[in-house]
Amino acid sequence: MKAMIRKLNIRWAALSSRERNVLAGGGAAAAVILWYALLLDPALGAAGKLRRGIAQLRADAGWMTESAKEARELVRAREAALADPVDTAALIVARETGLPEGSLTVRLSGEDRVAFNIADVPVEKLFMFLERLKRDKVMVVNEIVITSAAPEGTSVAAEGTLQRLAVMEETNG
Repeated sequence: MKAMIRKLNIRWAALSSRERNVLAGGGAAAAVILWYALLLDPALGAAGKLRRGIAQLRADAGWMTESAKEARELVRAREAALADPVDTAALIVARETGLPEGSLTVRLSGEDRVAFNIADVPVEKLFMFLERLKRDKVMVVNEIVITSAAPEGTSVAAEGTLQRLAVMEETNG
């Protein structure tokens, strides 16, 4: 090893000052390029990746916060839906969906069930009523019979029973 260093020193001394300057400049340029390629560029890339990761984590945290708010609102809505007795809930939804006054009669047939009669209502209003019961009051049709329909199919009369879905899930679970 010492012999090799001595040979390099002899060759270096034999070079003109201009050649030594060119080689020193080239060596310095090579050192800068290697320093950039091996140390600085990977560090800058990792820092950029970390910044993007932080931005993504912040976006995820915002999404989770919004989702938690929505979940709390859904729990409150479900609790509110379950707060009304089933007969009252059916009458509230009938009024909200625009069923004609007096077209719906209800009778409790258990803590979680209500028997209903609907007379001469538009078909689309009947479907809106049943969908809103399910969505807003957590009630489903347990049984329904169409007792009459207008010849042109625009209105129907029906009877059946509704049941609170939460109670059904508890008894099945």
